[in-house]
Amino acid sequence: MKEHILIAGMNYEAFICRAHKCDYGRLGAKSDYFTNLLEIEDGRDLSFLSSPKKQLEAIKKYLDKAFTAFLKRKLTQEEKQSLVHLQGQINSVKFAKEIIPLVSQAVEITQRFKEYDLQI
Repeated sequence: MKEHILIAGMNYEAFICRAHKCDYGRLGAKSDYFTNLLEIEDGRDLSFLSSPKKQLEAIKKYLDKAFTAFLKRKLTQEEKQSLVHLQGQINSVKFAKEIIPLVSQAVEITQRFKEYDLQI
């Protein structure tokens, strides 16, 4: 697996864990959900999985819920505006690879909540 896909998966998982203060696998916080879809888009045959379109919609739903959870917290005005903007962008993506930079930005914006990242 390519390194950028692994990092994207870790960022996806970290953002959801931070948002929901949850552990791996809960509420969509599982990097495999995202990395599998990225690999399909990159040409890997994972036909045994559900359709890529359904997977993308599920990932967008998990992320939307994570953004909503963050927006209920006490955030700075800048954090709130940035997360609202990213949430809107994620809801309109057509491919998983478009999510990578958006989730990366969300992880950066929410860095002060990193105590909820998984301890490996």
